[in-house]
Amino acid sequence: MEAHYIGIDIGSTATKLAALSGERALLGTTVVPFGTGTQADQLALETFYRNSRLSPSDCVRTIATGYGRLIFRGADAQVSEISCHAKGLHHFLPQARTIIDVGGQDTKVIVVQNGMVADFQMN
Repeated sequence: MEAHYIGIDIGSTATKLAALSGERALLGTTVVPFGTGTQADQLALETFYRNSRLSPSDCVRTIATGYGRLIFRGADAQVSEISCHAKGLHHFLPQARTIIDVGGQDTKVIVVQNGMVADFQMN
């Protein structure tokens, strides 16, 4: 199996997971309609591995973000969703400059320059 990286966003109402290869190609995603305070993080991981050809033992690093990032025990690091949005946008769509994130509990508008957060507002 190939080495991969996991990003898991544990929000207030949903948990999203994405896996990237060592070359930063998207290997797959999973969305679970449950968020913080549930077993959604484990369900997302189990679902992803069941539906992919990948194995947990090949995961090089796991980053957690979102409302529940600090309680996820499987993470190598926790990063704010605002920073994750900026880095992901820059990777997949580098010409874009604005992100609007409508979440389960808040909405964020993020201005991105060169993959970094230049400014943001949250309700």
